[in-house]
Amino acid sequence: RDPVSWEKFEAKLTHRRKAKGFIVDTRRMEVSIPDYKRDQAVELLTLWTHQESHTLLEAAELLGLLNNLSKICRWARPRYYALQSAIPSALRTRYHALRGWRSRNANRIASWEQELPDALAAR
Repeated sequence: RDPVSWEKFEAKLTHRRKAKGFIVDTRRMEVSIPDYKRDQAVELLTLWTHQESHTLLEAAELLGLLNNLSKICRWARPRYYALQSAIPSALRTRYHALRGWRSRNANRIASWEQELPDALAAR
């Protein structure tokens, strides 16, 4: 019996391979994303277009996915940077709006806090 298992040594080298989560085709000189990543991106973008509001975690997931996808698409990189800078800008605007509302309604908020049970008021 041959001690070497030759079927393990069969080379399956092709012009198409997966590297760092992308499909690299050296014959056609292109880099693309696998089908499962494409489906994941379409699903997440569909979710974003149908919902009216989102959490910070969902925004972070979207930015992470778009950052990964924009690495292989040169025209998408500047648009990703614009979106990446728009999200903190929107959060900053919302923060200042809420801060202004809180300062204008400090008396009402204090009366609400007095009505709370002790356990909730401490929070």
